[in-house]
Amino acid sequence: MIIRRLTADDLADWRDIRLEALQRLPEAFLTTYAEERQKKDADVSKMLDQGCVLGAYSDRDLAAVLSLDPETRTALAHRAWINAVYVRPDWQGSGAAHQLLNAAIIQAKARGIVQLELYVACDNPHAIRFYERAGFVLAGRMPRAVRLADRYQDDLHYVLKIDA
Repeated sequence: MIIRRLTADDLADWRDIRLEALQRLPEAFLTTYAEERQKKDADVSKMLDQGCVLGAYSDRDLAAVLSLDPETRTALAHRAWINAVYVRPDWQGSGAAHQLLNAAIIQAKARGIVQLELYVACDNPHAIRFYERAGFVLAGRMPRAVRLADRYQDDLHYVLKIDA
């Protein structure tokens, strides 16, 4: 497995895995499939070039992705968010997510970030176990964080201090 930052050159791979994730697990992401499809290639390419989206490649196949989103305001610049995590079914259990998270920690430390944060749906036990095994600590619960078609979903806020 090769872990690397995605760029505009990876637009097709990103679009493919992102749309798959939104189609397979629509309640796991804030962006809908329809919203993602409407995004212009130029805008997505710019996001890839300017952001920090990490990809796990198995040969030429993009197996998993993770986005590291640093805070930009001075008072919050010590923090970054983990977002858009998705592992394709064939690679679940392969260690790809763990490798991506380790790469994100390395990237974050290089940028002077000391704390990673994320939200995870309270009814996603697989993801919760993964983050807790990785050392994330529950910091709180956001009731009714997401409005779904038929209900509200609570999110759990997790924190990992990476400067210890």
